[in-house]
Amino acid sequence: MADEKQKLLASSESQEFTNSENSLKEYDMASAIDLIKEQAKIMEEMRKNLREEQNKNISLSKQLDELKIDVDKIKKKPSINKDEVEKLKNMIEAKDELHASIIDELRFQIQSLRNKLDGKNNIIENGVLSPAKAKLNQEFSSKKNSRRNSEDSNGSTSSVPTLLSRVQTTYRGEIVWRINGFTKKLKKIQSGSYEDPSRSEAFTTGPNSYRLSLWAYLNGRGKGTDKCLSVYVRVMAGEFDPILTWPIKPCYTFYLISQENDVNKRLDLVRIRDLSFKPSGLARPQKDDKSIIVGFDEFVVHEEIEQKNYLLDDSIFIKCVVEIQPS
Repeated sequence: MADEKQKLLASSESQEFTNSENSLKEYDMASAIDLIKEQAKIMEEMRKNLREEQNKNISLSKQLDELKIDVDKIKKKPSINKDEVEKLKNMIEAKDELHASIIDELRFQIQSLRNKLDGKNNIIENGVLSPAKAKLNQEFSSKKNSRRNSEDSNGSTSSVPTLLSRVQTTYRGEIVWRINGFTKKLKKIQSGSYEDPSRSEAFTTGPNSYRLSLWAYLNGRGKGTDKCLSVYVRVMAGEFDPILTWPIKPCYTFYLISQENDVNKRLDLVRIRDLSFKPSGLARPQKDDKSIIVGFDEFVVHEEIEQKNYLLDDSIFIKCVVEIQPS
């Protein structure tokens, strides 16, 4: 009897162990499945990140290829020469200077037209005489009454006009012209990156008179090329040319003004070009760009400008006095 109980007990314990072992196996299986699922999610996430990185790499690769193409294009383009850029810049500056002189000439012509229009402003506006017209009418009436009184006193019925010769006038004018950046401009001219000549502003020999300007070839002209400063005067077309005497035989006195610090040691360079002894003079200019220039090709050599203190702060001063005597 005791043996049967032990057998049953042993059988029961064996069954419980088997059940417990089966339960553990089922638990381990479920845990393994969960772990596999978790690993699968991680793998999927890694694949996703890998695809994104691949897309980024593809985009960066495309940008790199485009950059290489741009670099190749830049390499194929001709290199920019600094000297060419500087030359172009200097040419533009020279053109600007020329344009400035043209603009000055146009302003003068515009002002001349305005003066002529003001002189002809004799029309009636709004039924009232303009001041100019009223003044002319008053002068005409005064002269008419005076002539009538004279005729009455002399018993004459006619008026004889009187012709008067015009008294010839001596004209005189002068200009002092400062040329800045002399050495700098001279080097540019010698290198071919700047154009001669330089031109001064217009000046006159007095009110209602001749109009002129100075020209300076910093690197010389004619016999003075590459070694001298050449200076000239040009007679320009002016507003009062129709009532002036032509041709003219002016006397030009050119000065290169000393800038010596000691006033007592200042010695100006002076040269005179006198046309009064010439058989023929200068005709009335019709176009400024074709009028004659008169002066000196070899006014002063370049070395003398600096040695004798005509140059200071890279600037020089040129003075010209013009005298025109009646012929």
